[in-house]
Amino acid sequence: MITHMDDIEIETIVVGPLMTNCYVISEGGDCIVIDAGAEGERIVEAIRNRGLSLTYILASHGHFDHVAGIEPLREAFGAPFHIHSSDLGMFRGAHDMAKKFAGTDIEDLMDPEGFIGENGYTLGKTELVPVHTPGHTGGSTSFLIGKHLFSGDTLFRGSIGRMDFGGSVEAMKNTIEQLKKMDDDILVHPGHGPGTTIGDEKRENPFLTYYKL
Repeated sequence: MITHMDDIEIETIVVGPLMTNCYVISEGGDCIVIDAGAEGERIVEAIRNRGLSLTYILASHGHFDHVAGIEPLREAFGAPFHIHSSDLGMFRGAHDMAKKFAGTDIEDLMDPEGFIGENGYTLGKTELVPVHTPGHTGGSTSFLIGKHLFSGDTLFRGSIGRMDFGGSVEAMKNTIEQLKKMDDDILVHPGHGPGTTIGDEKRENPFLTYYKL
């Protein structure tokens, strides 16, 4: 599925056994990939079919279902992979975590070429702004492009990410308050499941309305 936003196109590719939303965000002939969680060859094919050049591979956090597909992208395009430094240890353990929790084998992953927050990201004339949103994991990062928020496993329609695999309740409380300050018309693209808006979540998500962590 491809969504159009001014000069930006957002292609959503659902990958892997946990049905992770991988996003290919493009402007002109360049693109950035967020959360290549599995099926890297399929993502490569989608990018090549559209004649795009990949500039960055970004991960919202270090869980295996958001990083397991990065190596084919690196090999095909030579693009650098970035993750938040707080999730580096989790990323390095992705192979063992995949076996333990999903019973799947993934290839060993090379360390990132850089860390989110060390520099900004641009796509054509558009700025992609990393927003540190810890709670699901210590390094969980959302990405804001105009009125689009790519929230990883921090915020879902009607729910939030679990905090028992490297997360923190206290950090999630602070992140929820941060999200509640965002504009209602921001479109949310989560790491799993359907999209939503900040406004809808302020009104309907129990974790943002009445439920206290």
